[in-house]
Amino acid sequence: MRTICLILCLLAGLNSLQAQTDSTYRRSDWGVFKHLDIALGLHRNPSPTESNSAYHGLEISIWNSKDIRYMHAGSGTLYFSQELGVAQKQFIHTSKAGVWLGVWGFTIGGEFKHYTNYKNQRLAFSPYFGIGNYPMRLTFGYDLMLLEEDGLNLSKGNISLSIAVFKLKGPTLKN
Repeated sequence: MRTICLILCLLAGLNSLQAQTDSTYRRSDWGVFKHLDIALGLHRNPSPTESNSAYHGLEISIWNSKDIRYMHAGSGTLYFSQELGVAQKQFIHTSKAGVWLGVWGFTIGGEFKHYTNYKNQRLAFSPYFGIGNYPMRLTFGYDLMLLEEDGLNLSKGNISLSIAVFKLKGPTLKN
């Protein structure tokens, strides 16, 4: 009886391997797609304290993405963005460059940020995680300070929502 169960388990495993590589199970909309998009986002640094203030920002980004559509979806995005926000009743301009990966609905990534109010500045690396896959992500991160001047005391935690809304190029199938 054990031998029969072992053979059935092995055959089931071989069948599942064949199912992911066999062309019978390949859908016509599967493949690796390249995209170039403009994305819009909302950004918030919550949890104000006496030494830190909350920050709210709107961002516009250019996303260069690869969207992988097979049995298990995934994506990778390299992006550059500009953000305008408000904190302590003053405007703050932020430039960002980053990369994120999305697999099975989970997102992980990081970005370099340069905050300035044109009097003070702050440079940070922000690793983050969250949910999403191309064309959307909702992430939670933390700013690791690389350079900080007095006078721009923002909260270090952040929440970000970004969605690709305008296609500049793509999707192009890359085999």
